[in-house]
Amino acid sequence: MPVIRAIYCYLNQHEETVDVFCHRLEYMKWIFLGSGFAQVKQVVRHNQFVDFRPHIYVLCDEFVKFESLWNTFGISDSCCLLEIIKSIACLHEGRELPADDVKRDLKIMVIILNEICKLKYNNLHDIRD
Repeated sequence: MPVIRAIYCYLNQHEETVDVFCHRLEYMKWIFLGSGFAQVKQVVRHNQFVDFRPHIYVLCDEFVKFESLWNTFGISDSCCLLEIIKSIACLHEGRELPADDVKRDLKIMVIILNEICKLKYNNLHDIRD
């Protein structure tokens, strides 16, 4: 992990270098999560109210400090529930997945729907749009 930390530290301090190749990394798995890598769109900075892996991952605590780097790539503090729903739908569309994966994703969907039900009426319009 020291090598990855050094790379992120360098990139964090050299924003102009990151801007040059930012678009090339957008769809690559280059953000280290402790046990593997993920794409920018799969990563948030802070823990969510539930574990959304493998759809959303949280940055390792020691990497959160590289604010400039994550800001350049637009990594959010939290995830969009609709994006998780879309991710699950894409993953399952036209495929037969293992029963454990189906159960995991069904459980995530129920949690998301329960969370949406807790929102105030005004926020539901924001989600819909």
